[in-house]
Formats: sequence, C-alpha cells, structure tokens
Amino acid sequence: MGATTTGPVQRRPATRMAGLVIAGVLIVVLLMIGPPWLAALDTQPQVRRATIVLLMAAEAIYVAGVIASGAAAGILGGVVARRRRSRERVRPLTAKFLLLSISILLAALMAEGGAQARRAWDQRALTLTARSADVRLPDLPESTSATGAGKTGAGEEIRIVVLGESSAEGVPYQDRLSIGTIVAWQLQQALPRRRVSVNVLARSGATLEAMHRELSRLTYRPDVLIVYAGHNEFSSRFSWSHGQAYYADASALTTREALERVAGRFSAVCTLIQQWAESRRVGRAPPPWVTRRLIDVPVYTPEEYAARRADFQTRLDAIAAYCERVGTLAVLVVPPGNDAGFEPNRSMLAPGTLRPGREAFAREFLAARACEESDPKRAEAQLRGLIDRQPGFAEAHFRLARLREQAGAYDEAYAHYVLARDRDGLPMRCPSDLQQAYHDVASRHGAALVDGQALFRTLSPRGLLDDALFNDGFHPSLRGHIALAQGVLERLRERPTLGWAPEDPVPTIDPAACADHFRMNPAAWKAVCELTATIWRKIAYARSDPTERLAWALRYDEAVSRIAAGKKVEELGIPGLGLAPLSPATARLGHVTVPAR
Repeated sequence: MGATTTGPVQRRPATRMAGLVIAGVLIVVLLMIGPPWLAALDTQPQVRRATIVLLMAAEAIYVAGVIASGAAAGILGGVVARRRRSRERVRPLTAKFLLLSISILLAALMAEGGAQARRAWDQRALTLTARSADVRLPDLPESTSATGAGKTGAGEEIRIVVLGESSAEGVPYQDRLSIGTIVAWQLQQALPRRRVSVNVLARSGATLEAMHRELSRLTYRPDVLIVYAGHNEFSSRFSWSHGQAYYADASALTTREALERVAGRFSAVCTLIQQWAESRRVGRAPPPWVTRRLIDVPVYTPEEYAARRADFQTRLDAIAAYCERVGTLAVLVVPPGNDAGFEPNRSMLAPGTLRPGREAFAREFLAARACEESDPKRAEAQLRGLIDRQPGFAEAHFRLARLREQAGAYDEAYAHYVLARDRDGLPMRCPSDLQQAYHDVASRHGAALVDGQALFRTLSPRGLLDDALFNDGFHPSLRGHIALAQGVLERLRERPTLGWAPEDPVPTIDPAACADHFRMNPAAWKAVCELTATIWRKIAYARSDPTERLAWALRYDEAVSRIAAGKKVEELGIPGLGLAPLSPATARLGHVTVPAR
C-alpha cells in the first residue's frame, strides 16, 4: 500500500520540474530568436520604458536564480550524499528542492548555450559577408562589357538602391525627396529611353550593420548602389545617458552596476539582455533639464570604439566587394556633418585627471568662455593653453574654432572644428576615421566616391561646413542634398556601365527646378521646419549647455508660424532653409544670442 500511494506523489514534482525546464528553454529560444517581437511592442514611450524595466528584472531574476540554485544544489547535494553514505532516509522535500535546483541550472546552461550560439551566428554572418559569400542575387538581363562587368542596354531598366541612415532617407525632406530620388529624376531625364527606378532602403537611426543585412535580403541585383552611412554608428548603439567609470578616481560603482558588469562579463545571456535594454534606451530623448556636466565621460570604451571602427570598415568593404563581384556600380558617399554649427555633445579630459584637476580645468574654461565677446584675444590665448594641456577636450577646440572663424582664419577654424567633432564622447556626426574608411574601400574595390566633406568645403564661401549647408547637426539642407546628388551624377557619368553616350553632358541640377519637381510648397517647408525643431529639441539636453540648440528649435518654431502667415522661406533669414545662394554674409545662430523658451 505504501508503494502504491507514494509512487504518484513522487512522480508529480518531477513532472512539474520537467515542465519548468521545458518552459524555460522555450523562453530562452524566443529570446535567442529576437528580439523582433520585443521591438514591435515598444513603439510607445510608456511601453518602451516598461520593456526596459522587464528586461532588467529578467536579468536580476536570472542572476539570482542561477546563484541561488547553484548554492542550493551544492548544499542539498552534500546533505543527500551524507545521508546516503550513512544509510539515512533522504527527506522527500530535500530531494525535490535538489531536483529543482539542478533543473534550473540545466535550463541556465541551455540558455547560455543558446546565447553563445546567437553570438557565434552573428559572427559567422559577418565573416561570410566579409568574404562576399552570403549575397548571391539574380542578375538583371544584361549585355557583357569587355571587362566582364554588367552593362545595362538601351531600353532596359536602371535600378538604384540606396543604403544608409536618415540623411540618405532624405530627412527632413523625406516625404518629398532624397539623394536617391533626385539622382533617379535626373537620370531619367538624361537617359529617356530607359526606365529608372529607385529603392530607398535607408531609414532613420540605421547603422551600416543594419543596411548590410538589408542588402543580404535584396532579391535582385541593382545597377547602382548608393551607400551613405556613418553618423549613427555610436548614437544608435549607446543612449544619451550611457557612461562608464572613466576617470582614475571615479566613484565606486553602485551595487546594481557592479553586478551588471560582472554578469555581462561571465554570462552571454546577461550580455544579450543588457544590449537589448540599451537599444531600447537609445530611442528615448533626454529629459528637458540639464543632466550632463561640462567635463563628461565617453559613451564608449577604447575597445568599443575600436570594435565599431573595425566593424564599419569590414562591412563597407564587404558591400563594395559584393558590388565588384556582381557588376553593380557602388557609389560611396562620405557623410558630411555640421562641424561649425553643432557643438560636441560630450567633452572629456585625460582619464588620469583627478577631481581637483577637473574642477580647476572647468573653472579656467568657463573663465575663457566668459570673455569671448569682451576680449576675444585673451579668450583665445586661454583656450590655446587649455588645449595644450588637454588636447582631447572637444569643447575647447570648438570654442577656439569659433574665435578663429570670427577672426577670418578659416583654415585653422576648420581644423579645430574637425578636432571637436572627432573628440566628441557621444558622436552624432561621422568621425574622420570612418570617413577615411570610405576612401580606403573605394580605392581597394574601384568604387565611385563622393567625398561629402570635401564637396561641402568647396561649396562654402569660407570653406566651413556650417548651418548654411545643414538644417541641424547632420541632415543636409535642400542645397546640400542637391549638391550630393550632383556629385553622384558626376561619378555615374564617369562610368560607362549605364550606357551614357560620350557626347551626353552631366546633368546640372537647377535648385529651383528641383524644388518645383518635388513640390516643395509652403506646406512642405512647414513640415521641414516642424521636424527640424523637433530634432533640435530632442538632442538639446544631450549636452551640458542646451542653450544654442533650444534657440535653434525656437527659431524653427517661429518659422512655421511665419510660413503659415505667408512668408517665403528665403525671407525668414534662417541659413540652410530655402534656396537662397550661399554667401560669406550668411549668418549663423551661434553668433547671436537667442533666449531659450
């Protein structure tokens, strides 16, 4: 009777525990697949915040469960072994908890294996694409040139694909035009016997990695592939609040931060959870109050920066190699940024600078800043001294560049603006080493290159990339989009693969005709101003002093009202807005004081 009554009782806990293990494995599988299902849920800010909380809770529960189960398994295993050696009866509850602990550890082991497999798969995909072995797309009907490269014949379709980020998508003009659509429009006019189509795969916030994967899913071979990416390689991976213990005397980590760092170092599952949580934070704007300090820390470690730089070049190389292999004409566009009109987000001192030194440096910098208008020569001398001591402090380079610009020393100003951009601890503009990757890859694979940085320098009367060419820190103005499209057309004209007749000239884009073709009417300009004001507000508090960015937002808000009242965009006096010709007299907001609203 005893065996009959105790048998089922002993089997039920085992069955329940097996079910728990299976459920845990299924959850892990869902996490390993994702998180596309997770991304689909967090489109709203409230849901995004809830997602972050759930991910952090999941990590805490996972770590606590593994630690507790490991300790319990060790203790209870010892108890069971000792009782068996002494031939004592093992209590059923002890056996059940031991089995539960072992089941949890087995589930965690399977989860770690799944996370490691996910990481290995991602690395394997990168290796394959780096050898151009994972993209095998069907060719369009084509004749073959003497060199064996594809050549589009008369009457056939020319298919253009655009990869990149928001600038390539056309922001803030994306509802009307982009570089790709302007190029397609002009090509259609130059080659009327062919049908020209454009597929803009670029999207806001995208990295080159995301675009690389988009290319691998493409179901046809494009004739022209335009690549325009580089601004998002850090800002789309690290949130505005992300930081690290950067300085030698940094305060000790909180218990949560210390546990996260240790968990991420030893657990592939925790690493994935932390990455997903950070990706959810990236889309959140800073709160409307100052949270950053003048002397800040970078969002990346030196190892992370090197990894991002290497990954960018590897993927760009893979894309160009694919184009070379299948006969697609690759056009690589070096992303220009608003060097002179966009202050760096974060400025750092050398890691070994202790707190008293940081505080003294901040006082000296603010003193130099205070006398910029009253005594610019003194301010310049002070800034040069600060840069000599701390050459990595981005804000000092930027302020010195402003002073040199005012003095008419434009070449020196340009050099310091570029240094300020490259030393930004939260890059939102393509750094020079990523720009150099475009040159290296184009040279290695014979791709066409449009150097946006150099092109915009030639367009500016002062040789500076400033507000006259951009609507914010990174999105080109309408004239900027047209200039880049013109550069692409000139590179296409140099290549015979599209069947351009030798006597046909390169189309010259007329800005007024472009605005008319893409219906840049008052409603369209209002939309541009509204979006631009939103962008300035969103990124204003990513730095310690939001004044200038808030002033830009206010200026674009006022432009919306003035356009609605019947003013032409060229009459608003906002550089970069409308089709007013570029001139040395073009004023920049950074030279005036506009109260923040």
